[in-house]
Amino acid sequence: MPGRLKTVLFCYTANSAPQQQLVIDGIMNKKVAVLISCEESYQGATVGVVAQFQELARYLNQDLVGVIVGRPNSRGEIAVDPTDPVSAATRLTERLYDARVTDYRLDTVRSNEVWEHLRSVPAAADPTNLSIGNAR
Repeated sequence: MPGRLKTVLFCYTANSAPQQQLVIDGIMNKKVAVLISCEESYQGATVGVVAQFQELARYLNQDLVGVIVGRPNSRGEIAVDPTDPVSAATRLTERLYDARVTDYRLDTVRSNEVWEHLRSVPAAADPTNLSIGNAR
């Protein structure tokens, strides 16, 4: 976690913080998503940011359900980004609370099937639906 973020976070969660428990309860165990706007199409430009958010999510016991990167260079340009981050963000928000995040450790007891909880849910009929489970 970057030092600046730690400073802000610990300022509000330290034992001396006046509303420490309220702040901790408000940020722990949430489902979160990261939306990044970056004009660089080079993957390495956002890798560090994503890694920091992944570690922050783990530290706060949060489920990081997705990362969307848009690559605009000026106001409004995000709408014409060929990767369509606006639609991707819409789909992500639609499944935010139902998304299942796994972070297995060596000693984690788990089933041999990742999607067993969805067996009773019919597959999407729309081949253009690129939400999780339908990605091409």
